Amino acid sequence: MSSDRIAMCLLLSFGIGCSKPETMPVISQVDISKMEGSWIEIARMPIFAQKISEYGWQDHYKLQADGTILVTGSYRKGGPQGPWKYIYGRARIPNSQEPGKWSVQFIWPFTADQWIVDLDANYQWVFFGHPNRKWLWIMSRSGSIDPEILKSLIAKASSLGYDTSQIIFSTPWNEIAPR
Repeated sequence: MSSDRIAMCLLLSFGIGCSKPETMPVISQVDISKMEGSWIEIARMPIFAQKISEYGWQDHYKLQADGTILVTGSYRKGGPQGPWKYIYGRARIPNSQEPGKWSVQFIWPFTADQWIVDLDANYQWVFFGHPNRKWLWIMSRSGSIDPEILKSLIAKASSLGYDTSQIIFSTPWNEIAPR
């Protein structure tokens, strides 16, 4: 594993796994098979480790036979034409009665809450958040989102206690990282 990947994994783990979880409403139903595939970042409140990627972030989810979800995070290093960099983790749903509450692990033994705050009925956009309200991701399948939907999701984040002045909006893109 390269030093970039090790540093990213450590920073992700320490950056979001060390805070005491709070409570926050999440969606009550998720068809995990429909979450599979690539999701492109629209907006974020990044954890420290993500600040290395000024040009956006992608996640790719793949359901595994054991019920976990393989998470591949990808970004371009150094610029929009820079080389693709990847980090790998696993997500699980600790309580099947709360499928919107994911626990993600990029490096053992550290885990982080990644909760689905809102999700399009057709699985075209998702709002992930952390219960401490210090980070969030709004992602879509296409790399863009209807401006009114985005406005509504930002308003929802604000109503939940997120400091929406800290949100970074990604440059629209539709390029999917190679697998």
